[in-house]
Amino acid sequence: MRTLSKAEKGISLALKLIVILSAAAGTLMSAAAGRNSFMGGSRVLMYFTIQSNLLVAVGLGYLALAAKIGKSRRRQA
Repeated sequence: MRTLSKAEKGISLALKLIVILSAAAGTLMSAAAGRNSFMGGSRVLMYFTIQSNLLVAVGLGYLALAAKIGKSRRRQA
């Protein structure tokens, strides 16, 4: 497995952040848009689509954080 270049790492981080922000924004918009409707408000978290979006966002957040921590640890060693 090859290592990523600095530009590729930057692109990877940018794409992860875009997905994280999109998942958070979509969840918040779904909750706010249908506050008084069938699918809105606090019930928005019942749906698999919302749950899977949040799971992907958390997973990518973990990977982005792990990449940053790993990068700083490699510099110290």
